[in-house]
Amino acid sequence: MSASRINGKPMIVFYAPVKEGGEIKGLFLGLFFAQDYLRSMLTTEYFNVRVPMLLSSKDGTIVASSSSNVSGDPLYPYLLDQKSMSTSDSRQVIDAVNDQKETIFVNEKEGPIENVSVLPVPCYDFMLVQGFPRQITDVMVSNANRSGFILEGCLLILFALLLIYLFKKMRDRRKHLEVENRIFVDVLEGVKILFNSRYLVVDLDQDTYTYMAGSGPINTRIPMEGIYSQFIQYHTADIIGDEEKKAFDHFAQPETLSKFFGGQMK
Repeated sequence: MSASRINGKPMIVFYAPVKEGGEIKGLFLGLFFAQDYLRSMLTTEYFNVRVPMLLSSKDGTIVASSSSNVSGDPLYPYLLDQKSMSTSDSRQVIDAVNDQKETIFVNEKEGPIENVSVLPVPCYDFMLVQGFPRQITDVMVSNANRSGFILEGCLLILFALLLIYLFKKMRDRRKHLEVENRIFVDVLEGVKILFNSRYLVVDLDQDTYTYMAGSGPINTRIPMEGIYSQFIQYHTADIIGDEEKKAFDHFAQPETLSKFFGGQMK
């Protein structure tokens, strides 16, 4: 590092030989201002908020700053001039720099800087002084609140979707039960119709019939009393299936009934 001949600013100079075939053919020379380079290194942002940062030697001399071209000034007077920290906090920073120990504390003075950290640079006798603006904390809290609101909103949406799903499930289940119940009722009605007893008195000699009191035909076309041979025709017409019709017609004939009941009585 040397001073520039033009403006006297500290400059970092480095060079390296350029070789070809084992022979030095040229020289690679690099020159840049130390302050500009260090300032670009120290420039840091958190949540789009720039953080002030100082690089100091262990004796309390400022080497570089992220916000200005200050260099070579004592750190303690500089902190007091900035009026961002109290005298006791500034003293705490100087003690940490001199002792080369890590220190993190909350700024006592109300202002833009809320937290201060002093960290040693590994492998070098330099200390890094960093101030965290209050705005960073506000942004972090705001982001946390926003994340909480988003999470809460997502939970409410999921809960609403769950309720909609449960209501739909209950409605589908109710419809299914209604269909099953209707089928079951239809079956019961059919069984009731099929197996409901109907009683009538038949006079085979006179070819007449009469339904007993409290009973009656299912088919409204059939009279409560009348000619038995016509009664057979009515019921035969209501039966589905030719074989079944023939079977009923044969069984209901007076001759068949006379033989059947006559044999039973004997």
